[in-house]
Amino acid sequence: MKKLTNQEQYLKDFEELTTRMLQITRAKNSDYTGDESQPFKNFTMVEHMGFASTEQGFATRLTDKMMRISSFVKNKVLMVADESVEDTLLDLANYCLLFICYLRSKE
Repeated sequence: MKKLTNQEQYLKDFEELTTRMLQITRAKNSDYTGDESQPFKNFTMVEHMGFASTEQGFATRLTDKMMRISSFVKNKVLMVADESVEDTLLDLANYCLLFICYLRSKE
């Protein structure tokens, strides 16, 4: 097998990861919203329930993932075995993109 250069491997990995992110967001959006007409429903519910703004809801979820990553960096291990650090990082990246899409929908 031909060894790929650093940039080639990076781009191959990046493509694989972004494809996985899209698959994850499709599945989770369906599970969490159950409504194709309201793709941000699970995020806007905090506002409808009077807890916080939708933007604060996004920030809370991003902070949750950052705290989990911070714990991994500090302790070198995660106690919940069914979500790897890679899963957490992909969720964080997806939350960032979801937040961008939400903000665009408000323009």
